[in-house]
Amino acid sequence: MELSSMGANHKEVQMKAFSERDPSLTFDCETGGLKLLVQRADGMGKQGQYDYTVMLSAKDLKAIIVCLAKQRSAFEPSKLQTLLEESSHSLLRLLVASSLLPFQLALTEEQLKLKALKEKFAAKKDG
Repeated sequence: MELSSMGANHKEVQMKAFSERDPSLTFDCETGGLKLLVQRADGMGKQGQYDYTVMLSAKDLKAIIVCLAKQRSAFEPSKLQTLLEESSHSLLRLLVASSLLPFQLALTEEQLKLKALKEKFAAKKDG
């Protein structure tokens, strides 16, 4: 990920806050939004380090997916196609989610523990 800025009226100066940084990602289930956070990055020419946050709404995520789906390079040998190929399992899960077809998600750690306790309780009850 890269973040830079350029004056709207003075295009000759571009300030870069950071480049080649992997943001931490957090998904908000209620809003469908995605938060990207890069911590301790330079301050675009200012002294010190800063945390940068980008909030993408569900509408923004949809626009990204639609934009990528329209790219010819997604269908031809390219860096985009390679990345999509590497993400095919995740893309398939999103496709199934978008179709509203029921499918079984992997149980969470808490659900697995609860299931084990229920089975243990049932075994004591029967035995």
